[in-house]
Amino acid sequence: MYRKLMAKWRYPLTLLALFCVLWLALAIAPVYRQDWLLENLLVFIAVPLFVVTARRLRFSNFTYTCLFLFFSLHTIGAHYTYSLVPYD
Repeated sequence: MYRKLMAKWRYPLTLLALFCVLWLALAIAPVYRQDWLLENLLVFIAVPLFVVTARRLRFSNFTYTCLFLFFSLHTIGAHYTYSLVPYD
């Protein structure tokens, strides 16, 4: 039973851990700290909300992947401010 439960949550937990590492790395010396804080309000509210409601509202792995990509791109944009992201 425990293995089956852990197999169900392994992928979302891995994505959450990867996002936390990315977020921590990009939280170091953002271009404009005030803008970074404002743009991270979405992350500060949404990610804990998804974690708290995960048992009652389990999304598909595809949905978790899309959320991971969105929040990762959002975090990169918040670090540089969107107009200064080095896309080259």
